[in-house]
This record gives sequence, structure tokens and C-alpha cells, in this order.
Amino acid sequence: MKGIEWLFVGLGNPGPEYAGNRHNVGFMVIDAIAKAHRGSARQSKAWGKFGEARIAGKTVALLKPQTFMNASGEAVEKYLVARPVEVGSIVVIHDDIDLDPGRVSVKRGGGDGGHRGLRSIIGRLGDPGFVRIRMGIGRPPEGEDPVEWVLEDFEGLERERIEEAIVTGRRAAELIVANGPVRAMNAINPMRPGKQGADSLLRDGRGADRPKGGSA
Repeated sequence: MKGIEWLFVGLGNPGPEYAGNRHNVGFMVIDAIAKAHRGSARQSKAWGKFGEARIAGKTVALLKPQTFMNASGEAVEKYLVARPVEVGSIVVIHDDIDLDPGRVSVKRGGGDGGHRGLRSIIGRLGDPGFVRIRMGIGRPPEGEDPVEWVLEDFEGLERERIEEAIVTGRRAAELIVANGPVRAMNAINPMRPGKQGADSLLRDGRGADRPKGGSA
């Protein structure tokens, strides 16, 4: 796997019982990237599933940690031992309760915002300067424990918003690779759920490769 230019890490918990959880939206975006670009994240070790895809002519690594959310940094660290990538070329895709359901935002650096997966990665890397694709899931209803909330499945209109957001998250990944994080921020961050289609990002040539089919 020589020549990797970007590493995309989708956060989630392993196992079918967690597959549809709000906390697993990072895995969902990784699967969407793989499917669109005939890539995969199927090679497996105890700590993670990984593979690669070609986006905008560049080789991109895809990683889904299998260490459970709170130990996500362990998987990232183990991957980087064998296949080093600069911190600035790592993109972590994660759920974010501070963004409305369906909202997507790109940023570089910052703290963990209370997200234990991010906290684990920052702790292992010793550097918070990686890029994040933040996938909004919203806050739980009053009186519901946020820890329980993120481990529940998407429902109803929320599910529709998240399906749209997964497309936008994939587009964000493509824009980061093709044009860099700053231009991705400028294109993605102003978008609001249900008001703009993610496909519009590519109509003026600002995006990357269009979907090509295949499977995750």
C-alpha cells in the first residue's frame, strides 16, 4: 500500500448490533466512499478493517477501527506504524451532537468536544491537527442520557436527513482530496440539511470523481 496520500478514519463500534446507531455514522460514510470509488475497507485485523480507494487520481486509505469507540486511537496508531501518514493528511469522520441531524461540517484541528473516539485518537497521536468531517446527529431529548442516545438507531425523518448527510460526507471527503480542506470547508460548511443537494457541489467542477459503483 505504497503512495497513500490521505487516511480516512470512520468512527463507530464493531458488530451488527451497532450498525445502525447514531454513533456509527462514521462507518457509514467510509462505506459510501468505498462504494462510490470501487474501493474497500475489508482487510481485517483484530484492531481494524482497512483498504483503499482512488479519488481524484490519488490513493486514499480507508480505516474502520474495530477496537470500540473509546479505543479508536489504538487502531489508528497501529495502522500508522505500518503505513505512516502525516497528521495533516488524516481525516476522521465522526458523529457530533453539537450539530443538527443531517448537518455536515469540515474542520482542521481543535479539541475532542467530549467525543471519546476523538479523545482517544488525539491521545495516541499526541497531535490534534488532523482534519475532521463532523456528522451532525443532534442532541438527545430532554432527560435522555447522551451515552444511550448515540447508541440508538436513526429513526423517521432523522434517518432521511442522515442518508442525505452521508452523501454530503462522502462529497466532503472527495473535495478534501481533490481541492484541500479549506475549499472543502467553504463548500460544505454553509450547507443546511434539506435545502441543498450534495450533488450540486460537483456541477461547477469543484468536486472530485463521480460515483462509479462497486461495493464497500
